[in-house]
Amino acid sequence: MMVGYIDSYNKNKAVRGLTYEMHTALAEKTLRDIAHEAKKHFDNNAAIYISCTTGYIPAGEVCTLVMVSASSFKLAHDMAGYIINEIKKRLPRWKQENYFDGSNQYLAGNFTLKK
Repeated sequence: MMVGYIDSYNKNKAVRGLTYEMHTALAEKTLRDIAHEAKKHFDNNAAIYISCTTGYIPAGEVCTLVMVSASSFKLAHDMAGYIINEIKKRLPRWKQENYFDGSNQYLAGNFTLKK
């Protein structure tokens, strides 16, 4: 199992929380594709659960959860790591940091559409 939490600081600025926005249909397809690729590459009989939240999430709370049951601990761990890294690269989810001073800012992401 791998869990992603909202950081309370970014670039020395105190973060109150993040607001996530997501293209739901595209996100669901992307997550299914990532899970399918992980099973194909590591363990086709593995069971995978992925949860990625949207909306406002306070600092310190869970934003991403990946659980994998596979034929060995190493496979499960490797699969979960692969899935987390692919989510970071490919999931169409936009992040707006909300700060204690009342300001906010969208963060640059890795998501790009392939042409």
